[in-house]
Amino acid sequence: MGGPFGPYRQSERLSQHQQYAAQLLEEAKAYRCYCTPEVLDATRKARQAEGLPLRYTEAANHTCCDSRFRCQV
Repeated sequence: MGGPFGPYRQSERLSQHQQYAAQLLEEAKAYRCYCTPEVLDATRKARQAEGLPLRYTEAANHTCCDSRFRCQV
């Protein structure tokens, strides 16, 4: 596979993804999450049971993260 608009495989774009993720974090347009897989799974299941879209909820941002997370709300 080739052409003028590569890289074409997701695995070949890791450095680009990391660059943009760092930029979003620096500009406070994104945040790190330290939720455990168990908390994320419980949140997902609860939202499914309520018929809500499977997305990261604002409530989870502030209740499940450990001390490394600094709320900026």
